[in-house]
Amino acid sequence: MHSTIVAPNNSDGSGNIAISYLNRVVDGQHQINPWRAVDLSHRLPRGGFFATSSDLVRMGLAHLNNNYLSEQVRREFSTPQRLESGEVNEQNYALAWLYGEWPADGVGLARNINHGGVSRGAQSFLAVFPELDMVIAINANIKTASYAEFSMLDEDILQAFIE
Repeated sequence: MHSTIVAPNNSDGSGNIAISYLNRVVDGQHQINPWRAVDLSHRLPRGGFFATSSDLVRMGLAHLNNNYLSEQVRREFSTPQRLESGEVNEQNYALAWLYGEWPADGVGLARNINHGGVSRGAQSFLAVFPELDMVIAINANIKTASYAEFSMLDEDILQAFIE
């Protein structure tokens, strides 16, 4: 990872950090305004880093490399955790990842592990498709009305590459 930055407060004016924006709908009109400076250092155990999509793809590709993670560790990372009842948790949370799958034309089930999140004025999503040897990273320097719709963009991107 070449361009990942630990918890910057805001754009430093160098052009290396995008300005974050908030999209609000007021009286049916979109108002897009720069987000205020935010200190994300308290999130470092689980986030708070600024990364490019290219760096996120590099990290995802490392998860496909046996020299980085063994098959057993990858399996443990991607296996949804079971509750005390023995049932798989309804969100399909694994260890730091969510497990997902959906039908995709040309490949059958598109099985993946993914992780994403929303911060003040930005959002990211990373999906690793081990069976397809593919990684998709999506970043936006704006918070959209629906993170769920944003996080499902990987399905359209994957389908475009399959076709």
